[in-house]
Amino acid sequence: MRGLRNLLNKFKWNNEKGITIEIIHRGAKGNIKHIRFEDIVELGPFAMVLSNGTNIPYHRIVRITQNNIQVWPKTVGQ
Repeated sequence: MRGLRNLLNKFKWNNEKGITIEIIHRGAKGNIKHIRFEDIVELGPFAMVLSNGTNIPYHRIVRITQNNIQVWPKTVGQ
């Protein structure tokens, strides 16, 4: 997940716009929840922290898009 965290930090430091993160969220429609990158307040070593205080472990991320174009897909073994 180190490469994923590096990618997220790149988005943060380059002030990238239009980033959406899809995570596994049991109980949500299709068990997937979409998070706007702007809602992330911290990128910790093992999880990202949202503005509402929720911690989301990186292993729950399944896809990242920018302006509806996939920029990172989770593959088997990641």
